[in-house]
Amino acid sequence: MNNRIFAQQKKQLIEKAEKLFGKIYPCLNKNSFDECFTITKDKGLIFWFNTEDNSTHMVSSGEVAVYDVITMEKLQKNLKNPADEE
Repeated sequence: MNNRIFAQQKKQLIEKAEKLFGKIYPCLNKNSFDECFTITKDKGLIFWFNTEDNSTHMVSSGEVAVYDVITMEKLQKNLKNPADEE
């Protein structure tokens, strides 16, 4: 993907997230929005971010524009290593 087009898509997704959710922050332990993107085959470019209530959300350049809210608690539970629970 052309770097200029890629940068434009990233900017559009950040603006879309701000329009939909207001104040947003980088997700998890990320320091900047540039670290909060994932590229997929089916959903295109995905932008992950947190809102003021510490919920993680994502918007996509693909067909599905906004995904369900994932609270940090649920996300952390899903990221736990099963061996830690023994």
